[in-house]
Amino acid sequence: MNPIASFKVNGRDVNLFGCRYSVGPARKFVLATDEGEPFGTVTVNVPGYPLADDEVLVKTWEENAPARQPLLNSGIFSDTGKRVLCGYAEAEVWKLLPTKLM
Repeated sequence: MNPIASFKVNGRDVNLFGCRYSVGPARKFVLATDEGEPFGTVTVNVPGYPLADDEVLVKTWEENAPARQPLLNSGIFSDTGKRVLCGYAEAEVWKLLPTKLM
């Protein structure tokens, strides 16, 4: 699988990959290093939460916090300003921009 985008997070080169969650229609995005080492899962899946076809729920807390701005700078996503409660945190609703996505 080819990466959708590549950029730096905390000084490390990472690649963005996309697929679909096994349950529901939501898109899943993950980050991996150039060596193929998992770096983090960008999205979360909240079955039953109504998302538009071009929206994803993004985990921007804890270990994903440093990746937030590089992901937004990639030209693939824009923040809609909407938030969804995910346990004790809030997932951000991002819109997929017209790019080379799946």
